[in-house]
Amino acid sequence: MKRKKTLKILATVLGVFTLGLGTAACNFNFKPVTPEQEETEDARIREIYELAVASGATTLTYEEWIASIRGENGQDGKDGTDGLTPYIGANGHWWIGNTDTGVSAQGPAGQDGKDGTDGQDGKDGTDGQDGAPGTPGQDGEDGTSLHTGSGIPSNSLGNDGD
Repeated sequence: MKRKKTLKILATVLGVFTLGLGTAACNFNFKPVTPEQEETEDARIREIYELAVASGATTLTYEEWIASIRGENGQDGKDGTDGLTPYIGANGHWWIGNTDTGVSAQGPAGQDGKDGTDGQDGKDGTDGQDGAPGTPGQDGEDGTSLHTGSGIPSNSLGNDGD
């Protein structure tokens, strides 16, 4: 009778443990396990072991107990079918097949960066070549009178030391 009770407790503990591992393995969010989550999981496994020891369901050491509840590796499964490749739709969202995920393929605009410092002045360039000579201009029209200065009559030039 005691053996039956022990086996029943052990089966219950292993069932709870297996359920816990199955739930953890079937996490459909596929979030990476953080060190904190790993420590929590290790603590849960340790707690289940301690319950098994306290109930008399096992006399094994923790390491022996862990080894005893692990099964052998199974056979490899069949190859899966090719999946759908995500792509960016005309609306800018990620699409998988014909399904709009609603997730924008472009993140929000970042803040403008600080202005850079001015660069150093460049060196002066070399002088260019002289241009080709221009064509001569047209002769001007003949004038009508001789002007030698502003407001000075021409007949007074040469007097008084001009």
